[in-house]
Amino acid sequence: MAPKVWLITGAGSGFGKETTKQALERGDNVVATDIKLEGLAELQSKYPSDRLLVHKLDVKSTQDINDAFAAAKKSFGRIDVVFSNAGYGIATELEGLPNDLARSLYDVNFWGCTQVGLRAVKFFREDNPPGVGGRLLVTSSMLGLMCFPIVGIYNSAKHGLEGFFQTLAAELDPSWNIKITIVEPGIFRTGAVSGTIGLPIHPAYNKEGLPTMAIRQMMSNPDIGGDPTKAAKQILRLTELETPPLRLPLGKDALQMIEANLTAILANVKEYASWSDDLEFSS
Repeated sequence: MAPKVWLITGAGSGFGKETTKQALERGDNVVATDIKLEGLAELQSKYPSDRLLVHKLDVKSTQDINDAFAAAKKSFGRIDVVFSNAGYGIATELEGLPNDLARSLYDVNFWGCTQVGLRAVKFFREDNPPGVGGRLLVTSSMLGLMCFPIVGIYNSAKHGLEGFFQTLAAELDPSWNIKITIVEPGIFRTGAVSGTIGLPIHPAYNKEGLPTMAIRQMMSNPDIGGDPTKAAKQILRLTELETPPLRLPLGKDALQMIEANLTAILANVKEYASWSDDLEFSS
């Protein structure tokens, strides 16, 4: 099996770093990008530049995105897998979330991720040899298909990613051989929970027993979550599938909560289905 060439955003920590590490260990080459490169120093000292190219990338910058793809083409001639993974969280009640912080999160978690995805599609179609295509992996979350209180703006951005990339996948010409998978992890010890920006409790919600209080307590537990090393193995495994799924939930918590949410939605649809009777124009 020929080594793959990856371009990974958010490669300095979490799933991005672990996927970078395991891809290199199995013989693949990686363009590892992040806004902060300190997290890649150890890997950079271990692997030569013809195996690991470290490149600064702020996904809010179109120029940075273009520069990273250009650097990948110059160094490796092609890209087989793009892993659009950069993102972060903010925890507070929606009524207590300042608009500027909400927009900043969207600039990274939604706009940045989607712009990397669109640039990947263009590269796969126009820079890779005709018909070779490529794999686009997108880090969403189980919160792209259900919701937790207190991380509402994160929920919202991930819901947006789900709709965007499902639409993009439906628009692609099959002859381009570009395949998209939305990865939907549950809670893993990637530093994502501990690194979430926590804001003060909105006074109206400072009451024991409210759902936001329970989620705040859960997020304060340092031992919560699955093993990101094991999750990254499944992300690499995904790239070997001839027909990969559009969505890949990861973690038993993700499976259970997504299924429960979809079951509740379907029950709601069925309960009020009769309200749509006789809504057509009368002849």
